Amino acid sequence: MREAISEKQYGDIFSSKRTTAGQKGVCSIINKELKKQIEIIEDITERIAILKLKAKKNKITVFQVHALTTLNSEEEIESFYDILDDSKQAQIVNELYHQGF
Repeated sequence: MREAISEKQYGDIFSSKRTTAGQKGVCSIINKELKKQIEIIEDITERIAILKLKAKKNKITVFQVHALTTLNSEEEIESFYDILDDSKQAQIVNELYHQGF
């Protein structure tokens, strides 16, 4: 499994976790202006990642998700959404969150 959080030459932050090169994974490119506001970048699975930012008055949690399709088995789809729901519930405590699908 490849996991990377790195600062690019131009200053932006790149985060990625993939098991299959070029497939399935999610990645985030975060503007260098937000670098000081990054609280955490967490890859839950290769298809679900969380970015937490400290805003002036609130914390913002962004979910980056690469959802499964009907080509996947029903068990895989159910497991994926269980993990996503558990991840969301763990983040909801007094936080504003945004889902990106």
